[in-house]
Amino acid sequence: MMRPGIRHAPRILLPVLVALVWSCSGEGGSEPDVTYDWTLDECGFTEPAAATIDVASLSDVFHSGLVAQIEAQLRSGPGPAFHQVFMEEGDCRYYKSAIGTCDPPCGSGEACTVDDECAAYPESLSGGELRITGLGEPIVIEPEDYSPGTYFGPAQLPGELFLPGDEIGASLPGADFPELALGALGVELMGSELTQSGYEMLDGADAEITWNAGPDPEACVRLVINGFNAVHGAPLSDVIVCEGTDTGTMVVPQAFVEEFPYGETPVVTEGYDWPHSELTRYTRNSVDTEYGRAELVVRSSTYFQPSHPEL
Repeated sequence: MMRPGIRHAPRILLPVLVALVWSCSGEGGSEPDVTYDWTLDECGFTEPAAATIDVASLSDVFHSGLVAQIEAQLRSGPGPAFHQVFMEEGDCRYYKSAIGTCDPPCGSGEACTVDDECAAYPESLSGGELRITGLGEPIVIEPEDYSPGTYFGPAQLPGELFLPGDEIGASLPGADFPELALGALGVELMGSELTQSGYEMLDGADAEITWNAGPDPEACVRLVINGFNAVHGAPLSDVIVCEGTDTGTMVVPQAFVEEFPYGETPVVTEGYDWPHSELTRYTRNSVDTEYGRAELVVRSSTYFQPSHPEL
């Protein structure tokens, strides 16, 4: 079902992907009768999601061209919070890690949050067979055996996964996690200039990030600048996040720049230590469920290495 009033770009043909879908999911069966919700979220910050379906085209320092992925995580709630807002200005928030000090200590399977409360890690919940439409033939993904709420799409997706305005749907028939059918739009691919050049923040001024704005006024942009951590597996000490519309410019306030730790993100990362930062253009559609917010995000991200030299 097409979303009324939305321009419809030509579908990308994925002949190799069609073969992968049939080989991974068995019989394709008839197309289910699904009515998608096409109400896109407004740009801006949201509460953490219990479930995220991610359709992405990416550039990073580890690949010579674009790569793409389709992934989903369905859980019984958002994970424990280990960061709190330290500063907020304009479209940006500065987060600092603030691991709680729970007394008595938390039990097995729990974590001490920023509110000094013990919170259980959420369970992984299957929603049944995940079906993605709008990228050629439907892509059908079964949940992983080891984690029933984890989904990984085919490995041989084309890097240019969608076109601006493509109507991309995600549906689940429901199981432990309830059924849903959400639609979002393909976006203009984010250029890889930041991936290639990195970005240097200097004390004494705001940090301005620029890019070529896309054609869709409903598209949003998120900037994430990641800091460092003290030991392997610990939360990052500092994270800057900015959310706004796709205007071509995002400004990180000077106070954020000067609070950010000095150093440079290494090219090679170890696990989740020092993850690279990202500039993302996206559309998002979300719905409230009994477990919390579930969202479909269609995005194009460029990952880059920031540096903050001590002058």
